[in-house]
Amino acid sequence: MKSDLTLLLFNIMGIDFGMDVAPVKAMEHVEGLLSAKSGIVWFHEKIDLPRTPVVYDFPRALRIETGKKPFHLIIDNPRDMPLVIPIGKIKPFPVLVEQFLHATPLWAIYPIKERILLLVDPLKMGR
Repeated sequence: MKSDLTLLLFNIMGIDFGMDVAPVKAMEHVEGLLSAKSGIVWFHEKIDLPRTPVVYDFPRALRIETGKKPFHLIIDNPRDMPLVIPIGKIKPFPVLVEQFLHATPLWAIYPIKERILLLVDPLKMGR
């Protein structure tokens, strides 16, 4: 059984996220992809960030390959180094919060220093 999870970290509008790097096959610049408009998924639309305008400062496209059709997930402010975390330190969402997240790709939290990292299932992003 796997005891660690390797995460790609990124931040959108001050919120920290992490996702498993396994299905991520490449990180690309967004500019060349926007003209195609097919297979592009904006991260903030999938997690339903508040309706305020969402600003991407340093957007990158992650090429995600699953058993289904590959797609590009647009994230912001990716960190250079992946983070390996022990699976046993991952925490479920509190019950009162979880009821609002069941339709999103958010699945757990990981406390890191004085912050909380929201864990994202990249395989649910392409749906």
